[in-house]
Amino acid sequence: MTNRLRIAPVLRALSTALVLLLAPGCQRDELPPVTPDTTAPLPPAGLVVESSHDGFVFLGWLKNTEADFLQYIISRAEDPRGVFVPIDSTTRSYYVDSRRSYDTTYFYRVTAVDQSGNVSSPSIIVSAKSPNLSSPDTPAEVEVSGHNAEGRRFMRVTWVPVDVHDLRGYAVYRSDSPDTPPDAHPALRFTESVFIDDTTAREIGTPYFYRVVAVDMGDKTSSASDISSDRITALPELVFPADQAVIKGYPEFRWRSVPGVVSYRLSIGSSPRAGDLWSSSVDDNGASEYTLPYFGPSLYAARGYYWHVSTFTKRNGAPNAESPSRLFQVY
Repeated sequence: MTNRLRIAPVLRALSTALVLLLAPGCQRDELPPVTPDTTAPLPPAGLVVESSHDGFVFLGWLKNTEADFLQYIISRAEDPRGVFVPIDSTTRSYYVDSRRSYDTTYFYRVTAVDQSGNVSSPSIIVSAKSPNLSSPDTPAEVEVSGHNAEGRRFMRVTWVPVDVHDLRGYAVYRSDSPDTPPDAHPALRFTESVFIDDTTAREIGTPYFYRVVAVDMGDKTSSASDISSDRITALPELVFPADQAVIKGYPEFRWRSVPGVVSYRLSIGSSPRAGDLWSSSVDDNGASEYTLPYFGPSLYAARGYYWHVSTFTKRNGAPNAESPSRLFQVY
């Protein structure tokens, strides 16, 4: 009874407050409207040309310190009294303008933008040319691998891209001897990519030698890369099991050797080109025939499986030739 007497006045006070809040004319005061931000950032200061040559212009400036800073807009023109066209944006206080003409004078200015979209006045204008002073770096890590599978034979040549701002592309040279200089004959192909598939190199067992040269927009060339070579191997001839054979579980797979091979990989899969069930490798030791017993997961009766063999001409390299697949079942 005592607790009820103590709680009653509190409940009456709460009820009275609720009635007053709901009574007509008792409304909350509205918040004052938010004033939009119309203050632009300061113009970027200290704009300079840090460097300019070989088709690039490197700009730098001091960072803006506004708390609501968003980004910089870089604009370029070929006449300081003409129209400056925005070419890019960045949050950094530097910018590299690449693939420029060697003979043109370019003019630059930078503006700052805040998070409300306010744009500063432009910075000072700076200008630069980017003359062609240096040859490109030499392409590195040139790799060559032969391919012979599903009726297609070719040589794939890959390399690491050259890090220059005025690169035009790469000239790829091929010869039948490691002693032939790359300029002894016309380039096999010119490409902007970092690989080619040479489908004119199709002879099985013939070594092909490749070099790569980088070329810039002013036709300056790098020195030739190191030589890389490979050959296309013949397809492995599968011996056992025969196509569509039904054999005992855990079979042994046999195939005949291929000249010029350092290792073989046997692949078992659920589809003709897959090796998703099991695979195993064996080094070439000069034998005329190779046998690998199956040690993979259980094979189920009346279910079709496929096997094929790949050749390798380089340790840790890509597969060279891949035999046709054969279907088999176990019982």
